[in-house]
Amino acid sequence: MIGKAALSLALMSISMVQASNAGTTTYSCSAVDKEAKLGIDASSSVSISESSSDKKCSFSVGGASIDKMEVPEFFDAVNEILSGKFDDLSISSPNKDKLMYALVSPFRHVDSSASPGFNNVISFRLSDFGSCISQYRNGGPSFGGFNEDNAFCKVFDKDNKVSIGGVEVDSNEPVLGIGVRLDGIFYMLFLNSHLFDRARLGQPFR
Repeated sequence: MIGKAALSLALMSISMVQASNAGTTTYSCSAVDKEAKLGIDASSSVSISESSSDKKCSFSVGGASIDKMEVPEFFDAVNEILSGKFDDLSISSPNKDKLMYALVSPFRHVDSSASPGFNNVISFRLSDFGSCISQYRNGGPSFGGFNEDNAFCKVFDKDNKVSIGGVEVDSNEPVLGIGVRLDGIFYMLFLNSHLFDRARLGQPFR
């Protein structure tokens, strides 16, 4: 985790993208004492780990972490989300564990000790996650999504600031956000519509 003291210094080096430019999204986290902001372009994904009780908020761009610059499981999971392999999630689906990689791996190693707690949180919501991702990916007219205490999947509309937990998203293009709360920490993954557009053209996320 990046503590509140180190966070502002870290953001100085990674978040100087101008949020006013086309194709950028700004993420604001209020879990820390003073609001922290991160701006990225549309070709990147953002993962956010937010703990209001510890006043910690960590940002990961494209799966990069402090101790591990490449997380193959993360890239595989995100590409499967973008390509439609998460459209039908269930208890028996092999992609159930890959959802955990997509959400947790940018911040810590995913091991057997994390799996039971994660599965307990999302097991009753797996089909809803799949339906939510499928409707967004396919541009369904009746996109719903959901927002529960320990899990969410929803669209953050363009040009409309939307908050989830301690994070506010401000984008000039739609963003799909999914997340789960595990052991008091909210793990979130945000994917700009631009990434889905590229996936339809056969351009993988990397």
